Amino acid sequence: MSYLFGCGTGDLSVRETMRVSKIAKKHDAWFITCLEPNGQYRYWFSCRNLGDPFDSKTASDVLKEVGQIKVKSKTRSAL
Repeated sequence: MSYLFGCGTGDLSVRETMRVSKIAKKHDAWFITCLEPNGQYRYWFSCRNLGDPFDSKTASDVLKEVGQIKVKSKTRSAL
């Protein structure tokens, strides 16, 4: 089972996704993005669930280094 943290909504550029993913990987975590059927973009981080204090330290370290995540838009534009 994984520990999830830093959930948010919005479409990220490839550059921003790569930046955030690189930081997550540095802390042994993953950055996940998805497009829901309703057209809303979501993202979150995940790491191995090792319990506290490991999970909260990983989340704190990742989110502190990532800072503000720059999103392009919240939903997919109509085609």
